Amino acid sequence: MAVDFDGKVAVVTGGASDVGSAAVRAFAAAGAKVVVSDPDEESGRELVKSLGGDGAAVFIATDIGDADGAGALVKAALDRFGRLDIAFNNAEVRPAPAGLAEQTAQEFGQVLTANLRGAFVSMRAEIPAMLATGGGSIVNTSSVLGTLGAANESAYVTSAHAVIGLTRGAASDYASHGIRVNAILPGSVDTASFRRAATDAPELYDQARETNPTHRPADPREVADVVLWLASEQSSYVTGAAISVDGGATATL
Repeated sequence: MAVDFDGKVAVVTGGASDVGSAAVRAFAAAGAKVVVSDPDEESGRELVKSLGGDGAAVFIATDIGDADGAGALVKAALDRFGRLDIAFNNAEVRPAPAGLAEQTAQEFGQVLTANLRGAFVSMRAEIPAMLATGGGSIVNTSSVLGTLGAANESAYVTSAHAVIGLTRGAASDYASHGIRVNAILPGSVDTASFRRAATDAPELYDQARETNPTHRPADPREVADVVLWLASEQSSYVTGAAISVDGGATATL
């Protein structure tokens, strides 16, 4: 996709994951400076190294569910590159499937802390930096399960629904200030974790083929392309949107 982010600075949480790393590479290829955060420090630092080091990207180890960690990530963008224009809040957790009555309150809270509170504290840190430069674009990762239910996924489904609501609220708050806030809703994506799960349960690939018209999971780069479009001026009139990236799965249910 032909976009130009020359002179722009992006932060990406969950940046060493399949979709996150695809987005980081795409932002860098389009000219952006990128601040990357991920729980997997080794992979995050290797990713930054592959992009040429601190001149093009930098890795910051933070706890995105914590307000101080989110603030540190934004501070790194300002200290290293002088501004913040784009944020891809992609860090999330998805616990092992379990019925609601089988989950503890602590486990439920951990999912909401990582996925919902993480998006909240990230945006709360990012928005003032964007206001200082006249605007920006924020993209939050939710899921197609943000519009659906799923058995044995109550905590994740709750967090995905809530991230969409949080996205729309923030979009309404800051549209007049030049900040756009949107959410992506991926379906099945051919990630390392998906492939590991499919090794133990080959029916996952069959489900991905059967539940959408494309008959396959998404390549992470296909999801990253949507993120780049939302971050670019090509989507300048799009805010408060929750965009499914699922090969048409939810359109055919």
